[in-house]
Amino acid sequence: MNAIKILAPAFGAAFLIGAAHAEPVGTMTSVEGEVFALRGNETIALSAGDELLANDRVVAREAATATIDAYGCASTLNSGAMISVNDTMCGAEPISFGYAQAEGFAFSNFFITAALIATPAIIGIAISESDDDDPVSP
Repeated sequence: MNAIKILAPAFGAAFLIGAAHAEPVGTMTSVEGEVFALRGNETIALSAGDELLANDRVVAREAATATIDAYGCASTLNSGAMISVNDTMCGAEPISFGYAQAEGFAFSNFFITAALIATPAIIGIAISESDDDDPVSP
């Protein structure tokens, strides 16, 4: 039991040191506008020449573009798009947030109003149907 108490912090420290010294897999060759990387729980502003690590998610904000050189290929990231930096990124299409928003389903005001009116009516009917004043004998 004492060995576990001694070894657990050592393994944890070794893991953190290894994560802090991860090898870069690519670089930002050009950046115009606001481009950032999501790395674990961190958000990192990027500029040309910055190194990228495996599994970074690079996001180009509106009116921004970037070129990423990683895993032997160059990928262009246009306005409102994201790409994951990994060994399958060569030839992959970045995800476009603008397209995803345009294709999303949205409720119209009619459906929202109908739901707000119908809900109390349905609850009222359910309550009146179960309102039984007959005494129950044991």
